[in-house]
Amino acid sequence: MFQNAIQPLRKAEDAAKLLLEEAKFRADQTVEQAERTGQAKLAEVEQNARAESADAMQEIQQKAAADAKAIASNMENKKAALGARAESGTQKAVALIVERIVNG
Repeated sequence: MFQNAIQPLRKAEDAAKLLLEEAKFRADQTVEQAERTGQAKLAEVEQNARAESADAMQEIQQKAAADAKAIASNMENKKAALGARAESGTQKAVALIVERIVNG
């Protein structure tokens, strides 16, 4: 009779062990899937960040090139203005020297 009472308990214990193993297996699968999903999402975010960084760098380079062109143009204008002032000053100096030589 004691054997008959223990038999259902053993069956219940074995069934509980199976359920526990199955639950552990499913939990491990869920964790592995979550890790794979997380890694895929991280790779996607990294790729998007690299693309955004490349776009931003391209914009910065274009702006820098435009700024450099504007600065160069401005410098050329200043150079031309200084050259014109120098030429005018040279002409005045030549005229003054000639006047002093002629007038003695």
